[in-house]
Amino acid sequence: MRELKDLVDVARRTAARAAGELRGLTPAAAPSWVEKGRHDFVTDADRRAEALIAEALTRDVPGSTVVGEELSPEAPRAGAVVWMVDPLDGTTNFLHGYPQYAVSIGALVDGVLRVGAIHDIVRDVSYWGAAGLGAWQGDRRLAVSELTEPRHALVGTGFPFKHLPVLRRYLDQFAAVMGATSGIRRAGSAALDLVDVAAGRLDCFWELTLAPWDVAAGVVLVREAGGTVTTLEGDDATLEALRRAITGVPGARLLDVQADVAHNRSVYTFVAPPHVAIEAALAAMRVATERIDLTRHRGEHPRMGATDVVPFVPVRDVTLDDCVTLARRLGERAGAELGLPIYLYARAATRPERERLPDVRKGEFEGLRERIGKDPGADPDFGPKRIHPTAGATAVGARPFLVAFNIYLDSPDVAIAKEIAKGIRTSSGGLPAVQASGFEVQGKAQVSMNLLDIDTTPPITVFAAVERMARARGVDVLKSEVVGLIPERALRGAGATALKLPDPAGHLLEAKIRAAEGGAATVDAWFDELSSAEPAPGGGSAAAFAGAMGAALVAMVARLTIGRKAYAGVEAEAQRVLEAATEAMNRLKGLVQADAAAYGLVRLAYQTSKTDPGRQQKIDQALLGAARTPLDTARSAVAVIKLAQAIRAIGNKNARSDATVGEHLGRTALAGALENVRVNVAGLSDPGIGKALLEEAERLAGELRDA
Repeated sequence: MRELKDLVDVARRTAARAAGELRGLTPAAAPSWVEKGRHDFVTDADRRAEALIAEALTRDVPGSTVVGEELSPEAPRAGAVVWMVDPLDGTTNFLHGYPQYAVSIGALVDGVLRVGAIHDIVRDVSYWGAAGLGAWQGDRRLAVSELTEPRHALVGTGFPFKHLPVLRRYLDQFAAVMGATSGIRRAGSAALDLVDVAAGRLDCFWELTLAPWDVAAGVVLVREAGGTVTTLEGDDATLEALRRAITGVPGARLLDVQADVAHNRSVYTFVAPPHVAIEAALAAMRVATERIDLTRHRGEHPRMGATDVVPFVPVRDVTLDDCVTLARRLGERAGAELGLPIYLYARAATRPERERLPDVRKGEFEGLRERIGKDPGADPDFGPKRIHPTAGATAVGARPFLVAFNIYLDSPDVAIAKEIAKGIRTSSGGLPAVQASGFEVQGKAQVSMNLLDIDTTPPITVFAAVERMARARGVDVLKSEVVGLIPERALRGAGATALKLPDPAGHLLEAKIRAAEGGAATVDAWFDELSSAEPAPGGGSAAAFAGAMGAALVAMVARLTIGRKAYAGVEAEAQRVLEAATEAMNRLKGLVQADAAAYGLVRLAYQTSKTDPGRQQKIDQALLGAARTPLDTARSAVAVIKLAQAIRAIGNKNARSDATVGEHLGRTALAGALENVRVNVAGLSDPGIGKALLEEAERLAGELRDA
């Protein structure tokens, strides 16, 4: 793992470069603005900046991944280093020429937010922070305000313009804060607002419905400047405590966390062997019982307990009947050990009227509090016949995998969504195993669904029904959306294209499990991506992949040599080869993604308006970047070839054939990389500006042609 300061330097350098690109751009005229949601604009500048950032980060920190607002919002958040990127925080300000917008780059290191860099684009000022290193503007250390009296405080905020359903809640908060402080400011860039808190210019800041990339870097700065970051319920430490409770049970692997401010509800998805699953669930329930008070909790989603619902779902090597047994064991223990009334639901239900979760939860915490102990129909299956005073009650069940699936209509008319929802849901005589309702989300009508059994009614069946009913009302389907995870079989066959689902990769259950088990981006998943109709990843990524495999084989042969008496005389050299091969492997793994990102920049450059006088320069710069990446692959491939030759000469003779295969893979990587250098240089308006790159590529080829 790199030192945090190294990651900071990468983030600062990348943010500064993106800021420089954005500073030189003139915003498009209003008629060409694109709304990805209600009042939520996206520009070519956003996309171009994010592609540039992604290329730089994955190149400079091999093996890292990027989660970005515009191009990769659903990318898997697994790995040693995960970058959280907002390429242009304050897009509306940018479009209007209002001088308050920034590039924001945060980094999760081993799952913990530890690095942040924010670059104020207009003022050309860089801010950074890292865990244990403080928060800084240049050589000036930042410190939060020392004010302790709320009536003296100047408060920053942001309006929930994308999420009108929470506006009333926000306005109530606004009125309360305005009456208790000296003033409120709203500038339009959460990243720079958090910088102002870290620098002591604002005493605090609050906003609803922010995304991780909006605040990741700013949170680091505030914490390192001595500030506190909390949720509206009081403390984001609760989310972290729940994560630690689950992952602290050996054998439990956390796959996904969905935390929604509007619903004020978090969903933790984990996998574990049966006996481990009970212990992990119970550990999380214990934390929720201790930390969440339903008498103070408010949210859009129905709830009856601090731990509202625990469903056991068969994923691999267990049956639904096994899950029923697990549900009953957990229910019995939670009732006895935590003092919670437990209701069994779905396939674990002991009463027909409790099979449906909405029926179990009816009346929510407040209603159940009045009924339990008085109405025999409210008697729990396990635990006391009284509500827990703060943690409420919990539903525990067994069911097939539930998929939260939403379809957006190209219309703001919620009445149409409600009509369609009524037509497809099971309770109204529609499709089996479907719950549905209609909402307005970001200015569009949404048919929101829970698919209770995707083998009975798969997403493609639901999509077709909704599309048919929408067209009958003169409305098109805009897109679909998965919330949380989805089994691969739900998308195979029908395909993500048929669903108009733009981001399936980050939601695949089995892929998450493989990543949690140490597979990261698996071979199967990568080959599926390589063989898709998308042009990236392509030949350049494949060349880097081949080189990484060659380096891995070299490392294997070195390890089979080190520690063997027969090879004691060459152990030091074998150790050197091992270290160099590991470094080459990691760099080539990073170049797999970097090559795809470089192509993304080329594609964006060609999308520049033909009336833009700088179009050709943008294309040339993108092509140069796309040539530099495979040249890096070629350099690493040469190193792999030489290392393979070295270890074959001195290493374990029983593995020398593996070293030979490693050399061949290195040569394949070199040939593929050189081809990509040549193609990209040939595409330049003046191949002379890429002459140095091409000459180095040809020199590398000649150096090893006869070796």
